[in-house]
Amino acid sequence: MENSTWSHIFVQHGGLRHIFDIYMSGVLQRSGGDGSEWQQDCLACLLKLLYQLGVTSEDSEALQDSPDGAGNKRAQRLRKGSSDKLFVPRLNEAMLQMMKVETAMPRLTSILHEASLPRDPNHFKTGFWGRAQV
Repeated sequence: MENSTWSHIFVQHGGLRHIFDIYMSGVLQRSGGDGSEWQQDCLACLLKLLYQLGVTSEDSEALQDSPDGAGNKRAQRLRKGSSDKLFVPRLNEAMLQMMKVETAMPRLTSILHEASLPRDPNHFKTGFWGRAQV
């Protein structure tokens, strides 16, 4: 088997689909549950898994060392000479088949909107560190 890494086997057996379905259900959002920090941490991990498992195998190598691909020679070559270039990995076929812009983007937008709101409307936190950053 050419792509016998655990991540390829996981995707082939429907694992990515299952994770994507959890993401699309909204159960880990504040509106879908109690909005606890544990729930926010689970959502952050779920989004990270979707990101890691949903990119092409060539680009996934760039994600091995760091989320922005800083440790990969290809990513460094793409950024060389300009500080404003950003390595953006391509989505794999499995993720492209599941991702429908009409439904996935509103879900992502609502997650980002909820993450930007204070937990308590009467309490504003001005510091950089806090809940899991989505």
